[in-house]
Amino acid sequence: MGRKTKVIVNADDFGMSHEKNVAIDELMQNGICTNTSIVVNMEHTEEAVKMAFESGYQDKVSLHINLTEGDSLTQGIRDISLYYAENKFVHRPIIKINEQIYPKYIKQLREEIEAQIQKFIEYGFEINSIDSHNWVHLRIPVWIALKPLIKKYNISIVRPMWSGYKRPEIASEKWSKYFSIFQPWLLKCPQCNMLKHTSNIEQFLVDEKLLENMDFVEVFTHPQVIDGKNIDTSSSYLKKPKDTVENNVRLLNAYERITIKQMLEEVQR
Repeated sequence: MGRKTKVIVNADDFGMSHEKNVAIDELMQNGICTNTSIVVNMEHTEEAVKMAFESGYQDKVSLHINLTEGDSLTQGIRDISLYYAENKFVHRPIIKINEQIYPKYIKQLREEIEAQIQKFIEYGFEINSIDSHNWVHLRIPVWIALKPLIKKYNISIVRPMWSGYKRPEIASEKWSKYFSIFQPWLLKCPQCNMLKHTSNIEQFLVDEKLLENMDFVEVFTHPQVIDGKNIDTSSSYLKKPKDTVENNVRLLNAYERITIKQMLEEVQR
């Protein structure tokens, strides 16, 4: 310990599958991850909700907006082939489907996102923080749809831009241009400034010197039980081989790990 920066360790994709649920439940119970974000439109969502409340970490759960997998909660978006095909959400990478940066279908997107927010609240969770599956909230039409809902539901934290999008190993020229234009607009939102940095653990360690004066940052993991091991399956790792989440988080032992609730309490003092 002794570093100024405090780190939120988030487990993404709670509710996405049984294997992910089991992995995340174990990590949350053991305090290895300090927060998790849940999808509310998947077959295994109910199992995840039950785990969170039975194990007592329901106050450490954020909403993982999902517009790329599973069924929608509303009807309108099902008529838009850009988002829905063969009776389910479809993931169309933005660098291949340019239409996803045009400000269209805002009404249908807002209806679906709001339905997911309301479902999250109906489960008994407090809507303090949101992020999204496949980073869909960083797409212009989704952001336009989401922004008034942030105010309406008094959401405190929105996951900021992942610094990995600036890395030439990951970002194509088209992708980089898009985010270089969009990022300043996004960061004008106060809720996106609550956390100054978000990344996987590998990127955090690369950027460590740049982050040492930041009060709060987030690292995200993607836990899943594979062959009996709790593996961090984050696809964004470039060099570090996939290891157990526990081993990856151990690389952060110099930092104090905190929950989103604790962060908000410190900010509000």
